[in-house]
Parts: sequence; structure tokens; C-alpha cells
Amino acid sequence: MLSSSPMVPIKVSSYKPNSSTKRFICRQQWTTQGVRHNAPQRYFPLEHFDSKASDSEQAFGDLLVRNVVTWTAMIAAYVQNGFLVKGLKTFAEMVSSETKPNAATLVSVLLACASLEYLTFGMLIHGLGAKLGVDLYISLTNSLIALYGKCGNVEIARALFDQMEVRTLVSWNAMIASYEQNNAGEDAIQLFRKMQLENIDFDSVTMVSVISECAGLGALSVGKWICTQRFVEEGRKHFESMSKDYFILPEIEHCTSMVDLLGHDGKLREAYGFTENMPIEPDVDAWGALLSACRIHGNLELAECVAHRLCQLSPRNVEDVTRLRKLLDEMEVKRICGQSLIR
Repeated sequence: MLSSSPMVPIKVSSYKPNSSTKRFICRQQWTTQGVRHNAPQRYFPLEHFDSKASDSEQAFGDLLVRNVVTWTAMIAAYVQNGFLVKGLKTFAEMVSSETKPNAATLVSVLLACASLEYLTFGMLIHGLGAKLGVDLYISLTNSLIALYGKCGNVEIARALFDQMEVRTLVSWNAMIASYEQNNAGEDAIQLFRKMQLENIDFDSVTMVSVISECAGLGALSVGKWICTQRFVEEGRKHFESMSKDYFILPEIEHCTSMVDLLGHDGKLREAYGFTENMPIEPDVDAWGALLSACRIHGNLELAECVAHRLCQLSPRNVEDVTRLRKLLDEMEVKRICGQSLIR
């Protein structure tokens, strides 16, 4: 979706990317030929094309005269409905028509680049934004943070974030998600703590990243009980405070992250009880997270119970049932081998 953040300019003129990135951005020659060369050369299939996007496409095709508003609307319709490459191709056509894009156009284009991890094309858009003088807008900067974070350039993402004079919730979420995507859990949690100290209201999107990072850090700390417990308890605290202190109702993603958190720490029975009693009907991902934890910790008995619940959710999916049976058989073999070694 397009960010709802206001198009308010911010000062990022002191932003200093590494030398290679700076050279790349500064040397971009924004020409029709350059866009055609860098734009993706394939389309996604249009089966099950969203009716709203299809209507927009038809209306757009009927226009005799197109301006920046209509081009931007069409690009946004493609991107918001998951037809990312088609959105980028439409942007290339827009530039070919010599229509100058605005900040809203570039936000949609950057969203597509981030989703597809098209860093080179995204950096080209960054350069264009600077050339047009719209790179100082909050929505565009948020999109750039998401792009660089998704593509592994978390230092550039943080530099952009730090130099924003005004940050929205989207800015914080984008930066925390960037850390999560780059396995920098400690940094994500530290930034969340800073968010709390500055009394920034967070939302369910924030908590998905934070609880997931607590689970990941706990998993990385296997064998270091004290460290593991710290992250487990912190994740539990954040989960409980969502509804108690901030009136944010947990969604399935938060509950699944808690199952993962407890399961990785070996609290399998607690994780099972949590899954059974979660405020939302557990789905395949929630039970799958618990089954994965059972496999890690070698609990065959509980794994069979979880597998039974998974089969109830998708009894007709023969492939999934076969995969579960194979997993349980492997766990049984490992258990028998382990008993043999002990004897």
C-alpha cells in the first residue's frame, strides 16, 4: 500500500552513504534510455487479476491524455495488487512519455523495488528523487529505508532514519523491520526501547517484528540459559503489554511469534497450551512453529499431537500429510538411535 504518511519535507542533506553508493547515485543519468535499460523485462501473469486494478487498467487505457496523477494511480494500482513488475514497466512507459513523476509516484515504485529486492533500480529512483527535490519527503524516505533494509544495506537505512527531523510510526516500523530482515535482533530491540522512551505509540506491525526478534535471539542463544531467558521474558512481556497497556489486540502473527519464542526455548508444553488457548484460532503456521520446535528438541510424543492438529486443518492435502509422516518417522529413528547409544 501507499504510505499514509504526509508528504512533509525533511532534511537529509547531510546523509552520507558509503563512497560506492554515493558515486552510483550521483552518476545516474535520468534518461528514457536509462529507465528502459534498467526496468525489468518480464510481466507477471494476469490470472486472478484484482477487479479494481483491472477496472483501473481499462479506464487508464481509454484515456486520450494522461498526466502525472493518472500515471501514478495506475502504477499504484498494479503495485498494491501485487503486480510489481508490471507497475515498474508502467513507470518506464511514464518516463518515456516525458511525464515528470512526483513523490507519490516514486513511493509506489520504491515499494515495488523493495518487494522484488531490485536494489540497482531502487538506487536509480533514489537519485531521481534527489534530482527532482522530493527525496526530503517523509513518505519517500520511509520507502527508501524499507528498500535499503530489504536489500541488506541496513547502514544506509539507519543513516536515513537518524537524519529525519520528523519520523512517523511508519519510519520506526521500517527501521525495526530492516534490522529484523538482516538478523540484527539486538539493534531492533534497542530501537524499540528508544521508541518507548520517546513515548512513540507503536502498533501491531511493530510488535510482530519485536516478538519475532526475541524468538530469534533466544534461538541463537541455545546453551546460554541466562541470555535465552532474558529474550524469552522480554518477548513475553511485550506480548502481554500489547493488550494490557496499549489496547492492541494480538493477531495471528503475534501469537505465532510467541509459539516460536516459547518453542525455541524448550518450553514445549507451555507453547502447546498457549496455542490451544490463543485468542485467535491457530492456523497452519502456528502449529507448524510448534512442530518445528518439537523436532529441534526431540519431543516425539508432543510432535505426534501437533501433527494430528495439523492434519485436521488440511486433511485433504496429501503432500503435507506425507511430509508430516516422514518427519515423525525421522524423529522416531533418531530417538531409537539415541537410546541405543545410551545402552
